[in-house]
Amino acid sequence: MVALLLLHGVRNQFDVHLLKGQVALGLMFGGIVGNLVDRFRYGHVVDFIYFFTYRHGGGEIGFPAFNLADSAICVGVFGLFLISLQKDAQARKAHALRLHQPPSSDDAS
Repeated sequence: MVALLLLHGVRNQFDVHLLKGQVALGLMFGGIVGNLVDRFRYGHVVDFIYFFTYRHGGGEIGFPAFNLADSAICVGVFGLFLISLQKDAQARKAHALRLHQPPSSDDAS
């Protein structure tokens, strides 16, 4: 519940005016709400995807179990990370262009 409220509070820090920002935040909100529904309905989050392999000597080596809501949260976070990287690259490019522009005629006075 805290994560949902926190994300709602800081959502304007992300590119919510762009479709990709809306999709990323939507995935995160949806995943959080999905896990909350499980928590209230069953008392715990239902994890149903489990990957594992067998060891040569017996037993399993497994990846932690997760569910669709967890996947949505991870994809949303990764999307916001990519958006952030793209914004940084654009800002660096704009800054470099400003540094290499010749002064305008208005600056000569």
